[in-house]
Amino acid sequence: MTIINAITTELTSVRIDLCERSPGTLLNEREVAAALHVSVKTLQNWRQHGRGPR
Repeated sequence: MTIINAITTELTSVRIDLCERSPGTLLNEREVAAALHVSVKTLQNWRQHGRGPR
């Protein structure tokens, strides 16, 4: 499996997981980190420095 296929498969899985949530339900910090494949500390650093996904 190529890296692009693996990423596509993973993103599809995340999308399905997110679609099963009730509308308006927010993700917690740990869930966002898992969905983006980064650590919670990375998310905290992004917020502190005003960076990260938009």
